[in-house]
Amino acid sequence: MVRPILLMLLALTFLTYSPQALASSTTAIVGTCRPTLQQYKTIQSAVNGVASGTTILVCPGTYPEQVIIDQSVNLQGISSGDSAQVVITIPGSSLTAYSGNLLGFAVAPQVAVRAGPVNISNITVDGTGSDCGSATLPTGIHYQTASSGTVNEVSIHSQCWSGMVVENETNTVTIQNSSVFDVFLGIAAGSPYSPPPLVATIKGNNIVTHNGNVALYLLGGGVNASGNFLTGDQYGVITYDASNTISGNTIANSPVGVEDFAGNITSNKIWNSSNIGIVLTNGNFMNIQSNIIDNSPTGIEFNCSPDVVSHNVIRNAQTAMKDVPGTFSGSNSFVNVATIRDQGTCP
Repeated sequence: MVRPILLMLLALTFLTYSPQALASSTTAIVGTCRPTLQQYKTIQSAVNGVASGTTILVCPGTYPEQVIIDQSVNLQGISSGDSAQVVITIPGSSLTAYSGNLLGFAVAPQVAVRAGPVNISNITVDGTGSDCGSATLPTGIHYQTASSGTVNEVSIHSQCWSGMVVENETNTVTIQNSSVFDVFLGIAAGSPYSPPPLVATIKGNNIVTHNGNVALYLLGGGVNASGNFLTGDQYGVITYDASNTISGNTIANSPVGVEDFAGNITSNKIWNSSNIGIVLTNGNFMNIQSNIIDNSPTGIEFNCSPDVVSHNVIRNAQTAMKDVPGTFSGSNSFVNVATIRDQGTCP
């Protein structure tokens, strides 16, 4: 009697089988490239339709929409056939704008993250066709107050304002292995509070502005930027808070490599700045150590600031250190420098 009962159970199993029944309740698909999964036509409909914590896979294709994410999800572009390109483009209607504490004015993001953790990977955000004359500034991705997550292997380009804005009060955001190019402002990040509750890690990215301002703009604190390649049409990096650390980056081909209002600038390679490698501004806490500054007319502009500047190597400069206070005694190295130290009008 055992065998007939077993055969009956197997028959019932096959009768009740359907591909949808085998689909994971924590995974959904945008598009039709994975037919066994719950399918959605748009990224926004998937974000609205799934449960918190779901992984939303996105088939290769072009998605003209603004995506607003109000719950925890993993948004991941995938390969299918001969394509591995998922592109979010500007929709036909206007982008909804959001204000921010860090910036003090509204931005209009193509992807607005308002919860966490929200992880985004293997997706391109293309801002071609943005309304550059709008009072609200078009942006690729905006991590807003109380959001968190990781951006990995994402490409953001053709933004008439910022590639990314990262600002919040309590959580952690990581941006890694991504590319931001053909933008006015690369990435703006930081917490507007002191001490900063935000911890933002920006690592291993390529950030290049085009007809723009600054590759990495740290208006607030709590940011650790390392291992990035940075080129800005005006500045490679601007930092305003002593809690920020800019370490191990390559900062190339910017008129000013780093403008430091406050922050730690350590172990970077700053190359081919057409004006100044590092400029110290306002005399707040600044820690400038173990950087290599090569092929800039002025290596470090002190502006009479008495901050910690030591163990840097300055090569191929007309003036290695300019407007240096008379009390400065840091130990640095110089190669092929016409003038090592210019005190200017500093006391």
